[in-house]
Amino acid sequence: MNNSEKNKNFDVLDTTKLKSDDLPLISIITVTRNLILQDRESSFRSAIHCVQRQSFRNIEHIVMDGASDDGTQNMIREIINKYKKNDNYVQIRYRSEKDRGLYDAMNKAVNIARGKYILFLNSDDSLASFDVLAKIAALIKPLLPDFAYGTHIVLGEDGEKREMPNTNLAAFLQRMPFHHNSMVVQKAIFKKLDGHNLKYKVSADYDFVFRMLSNGFIGMDMQFPISVFKTGGISSNVVAVANDHAIFWKHFFSKLDAQSTWSHSDYVKWYQIGQIPLRACWFAFKKGKKIPLLRKAALHSAQITLRRKFQPWRTWDNLR
Repeated sequence: MNNSEKNKNFDVLDTTKLKSDDLPLISIITVTRNLILQDRESSFRSAIHCVQRQSFRNIEHIVMDGASDDGTQNMIREIINKYKKNDNYVQIRYRSEKDRGLYDAMNKAVNIARGKYILFLNSDDSLASFDVLAKIAALIKPLLPDFAYGTHIVLGEDGEKREMPNTNLAAFLQRMPFHHNSMVVQKAIFKKLDGHNLKYKVSADYDFVFRMLSNGFIGMDMQFPISVFKTGGISSNVVAVANDHAIFWKHFFSKLDAQSTWSHSDYVKWYQIGQIPLRACWFAFKKGKKIPLLRKAALHSAQITLRRKFQPWRTWDNLR
């Protein structure tokens, strides 16, 4: 298959002909699959529109479809053709092909992204305001941090919006420290860390952030809402999330403590009761000798474990 055949579904410029000054600062990535069948056409149109109305225009929007077979592909093309008629059109680059799931599609989209930074926007989510990318650009362009993150807004089933300000990098050993769609990360760093690990079915985003922070990459707290997130989705599957957490915790802590005897069910219990053993905290603290955030996270987790020791409704066994 030649390059023209491979890229036939893309509305794309040849990047070899572009000067660095012409490349977008941010690539927004939206992954789709059978949206019509899931009754998500309206929310997808909103996601596209919220990017098109951004006041900051040095961006591109990549739509990576997973070989939809319910009419979604035609719907996407119609939307793109509609916006292309506008004078101030934000380029939408579209491709549809089979993938191995959400995170595989995200990785594929990153591979063809031209922006220095990546922002993931789910097909049923939206950006928090028309100028949010302008605000992000104003902060990241002078310093070019490894990544930057903000808060997010939750849209409930009743239509009520609530900002979720609970972002805390020091909590990353136990939970996602910020919402995945409220982060921009340098493409080069995403690639350096090999992107999303596909063995995690619902928590590959947390695993990526966990690896990024535990390896010492430096972020910027933007302290304003980036995205609007609808409740539900694959991360709402508590059993699957606990299983994914157990797998990558085991991978991380077993490397720190080769003598550990924690089983998969032990790691699942950590997730269920919201704390990790003091022994694990200690090994993370030692590992963080040259990574200040890792040491801070280890101390944060140890404080939580000690505090919850005196909460009788939580299980303390195996957490000393």
